[in-house]
Amino acid sequence: MIIIKNMTISKLLHTAKSLYVLRSEPVGLIHFLTRRCNARCSFCFIDFEDEVSQNKKNEMTIQEIQKMTSTMGKSLQHVNLTGGEPFLRSDIFDIIKAYFDNAKVNSVLINTNGSYPKKINAFVNKLNEFYPEKTVVIQFSIDSYPEEHDRIRKIPGLFERTMESYEIVKKKGKGAIPSVALTCTHENYKKINEIYEFMKNEHKVKRFSAILVRDEGVFKTPESQKQEILDNYQSLTENLYRDRTNGVLLNFYEKDSFISRVINEKEKIQHENNIKMYIKPKFISNCPSASIFGVIDCDGTVHPCEVLDKPLGKLSDFNSNFLDLWRSDKTKSVKKWIKDTKCNCTYECAMTYNVMSNYEYQPRLIKKGLGF
Repeated sequence: MIIIKNMTISKLLHTAKSLYVLRSEPVGLIHFLTRRCNARCSFCFIDFEDEVSQNKKNEMTIQEIQKMTSTMGKSLQHVNLTGGEPFLRSDIFDIIKAYFDNAKVNSVLINTNGSYPKKINAFVNKLNEFYPEKTVVIQFSIDSYPEEHDRIRKIPGLFERTMESYEIVKKKGKGAIPSVALTCTHENYKKINEIYEFMKNEHKVKRFSAILVRDEGVFKTPESQKQEILDNYQSLTENLYRDRTNGVLLNFYEKDSFISRVINEKEKIQHENNIKMYIKPKFISNCPSASIFGVIDCDGTVHPCEVLDKPLGKLSDFNSNFLDLWRSDKTKSVKKWIKDTKCNCTYECAMTYNVMSNYEYQPRLIKKGLGF
């Protein structure tokens, strides 16, 4: 996701240059604030038996994050703060402050299970006070109807708490915007479209993202169910596109504006590509990982993406200077490997930047943006 509201001309030019010409600075990043979580979702890729990643003493300190965010270049537009459960970090507001003040990002997305309404309420109050004009999307994960959702995530009463958190953001947020992520998995694929209608009609949710479960970390998708998972994911994305186009749903821009139509079409292309590659992986277009997109793990290890096991280095070895690591020989080598091998996957976050930065998609995006 790239939010370009309230961007300075200088930032816009640097971002465009990175997206379409130099590709030497990140435009978007994922930052795992922690690998700790109070849920145990059946499809999660995190190894909760790993003592190193589950020890918060091994997570980057706020001082390290402040230093890192001061060295990210001039093109970084958006960061996704994820986990684990990000609200387990007591310093989450200080972290977002570092990204806004030091890295000058224009928008932040936080993925959460929504189980801490009091923490989220306090967080939104601080956002309203210090960053009322900044876009902060707080994305809540929903897997099924209340009882089944709680069973899948193994937290009794979670659905109710998640919706309490959702309503806090919806009612109180100035720049904070609530959204719901629907992940199509072996647990819910048979009724994922029913769940979408339930959330849309009963809970009046206006913003959704569709995620296709993928093999990563300790999780492997049951082979016998992959085709049906894909079929229902395709149906879900078609329903989302239909409802965004006809105005039932919203994205993060003014309804029926040029940029709103572009983003809707970007989502459609992204989903089409994922559908083409899910059963039989194949190359479609060049991946932007290690050039304009990357992933920062909670211990400061930087990766090209979540999927590829080719770490670029650890920030502590570069005195927390992000661009020094990003421009290192190791990063250049991995970047070349990605291009030479035509690396491909269905990782939605990387696919967003793939679609936005590849020339082949621009005519279609512009045409749709103009209303044709």
